[in-house]
Amino acid sequence: MSIARSIGYSFIEPMVKAGIGPSRIYNLLRQAGVGYNKQQTLDDIRVFTNRNKMQSQVEALTGNRVVPTNYMSDTELRRPVKYRVYGEIHSWDFEQGTEVISQGSFYTDDLAKKEDWEESFKDNYRRSEKYPDMEIMSFHISGVDHNKDFGY
Repeated sequence: MSIARSIGYSFIEPMVKAGIGPSRIYNLLRQAGVGYNKQQTLDDIRVFTNRNKMQSQVEALTGNRVVPTNYMSDTELRRPVKYRVYGEIHSWDFEQGTEVISQGSFYTDDLAKKEDWEESFKDNYRRSEKYPDMEIMSFHISGVDHNKDFGY
């Protein structure tokens, strides 16, 4: 992924959530000096638009259901895996004595039920050395990207 595309990618999601249309987003990125190939830009916008539209459906699924493929955004992932699962992390900061809510994601090749993905995230994150003073309480899935270079 080019540097311009990486920078542009970080601006696209907030603009999509603000309701700005694809042509306007493309023009704003170009004006900001981070424009890149128009087709790639439109593909990236489509990923965020689809994820934004499907978030309520994904969140409404019960834990014992697999996220349907039509609820996923088809995209190119940065890693050679099938899925990137996004969600809201609820954790406890022992140092501060407070609950912390943040956004996170993980990559996987396994198509699983929501509850299995949520547990997998919690188990893998617990083993992480990155945040030793944090305890993951829950992970709530809000979206799934599918790598279009791989089957489901």
